[in-house]
Amino acid sequence: GVVVGGVGFLLRRRMPHDTPAASKGFPLFDALRNYPKQMLQVVGLSLINAAVFYITFVYVITWLKRASGMGASTATIINSVNMAIMISLIMGVAWLSDRIGRKLILTAAAIGLVIFAWPLMAMMKTGDTSLVFLGQLGLAILIGTYGAVIPITMCEIFPRGVRCSAVSTAYNICVGLAGGTAPAVCEWMITRTGYMLFPALYIMLAAAFSALAALSIHAESRKAISDSVIPHLANELAT
Repeated sequence: GVVVGGVGFLLRRRMPHDTPAASKGFPLFDALRNYPKQMLQVVGLSLINAAVFYITFVYVITWLKRASGMGASTATIINSVNMAIMISLIMGVAWLSDRIGRKLILTAAAIGLVIFAWPLMAMMKTGDTSLVFLGQLGLAILIGTYGAVIPITMCEIFPRGVRCSAVSTAYNICVGLAGGTAPAVCEWMITRTGYMLFPALYIMLAAAFSALAALSIHAESRKAISDSVIPHLANELAT
């Protein structure tokens, strides 16, 4: 956190001053009034970053201990390695999305989670170290692919005047409600039903909603950021 804060401080000192987009009023009220559909899109898009990520990388250690008897130390090592692999995907997938578009990547990754979440978690349930690693690796690749594209996608949905307020509100509502409660919901359902693969069903459901949200993105949404922000910053840099 200290390193990230330091880097952010240095970057901000070297960036040109950017005047606020909203000259009057409350951007969040404007977003709620004029862009409710887009805010619902962001909520839907964020379900994978929320519920699916929390289950796969936060709740998973508790789940592995309960479902397969795997020790916390081994589960943590596997989890850490797969998170590192996931992070390594971000730059490449983000670069690819600039060339082939966001919608295709988001939809493919979300549908991939719907199709493969159950078999991948079934592999992990065996408790075999190699199968646990491969199962979570498959989930990490799909989540990493999706996560690499979602930040810029959310920003491109809104015009500059309401972007920060709209994205931050919709995204954090989703993460707080869907992500923060996901481990508790999974644990409660496993206790009630005895079905250890319920987390896979939860992932599939969340990913299905995210896939629908990705399919609803308009192809012209990229202009919202490219036409208003990039030229604006380019002109300031030039002066």
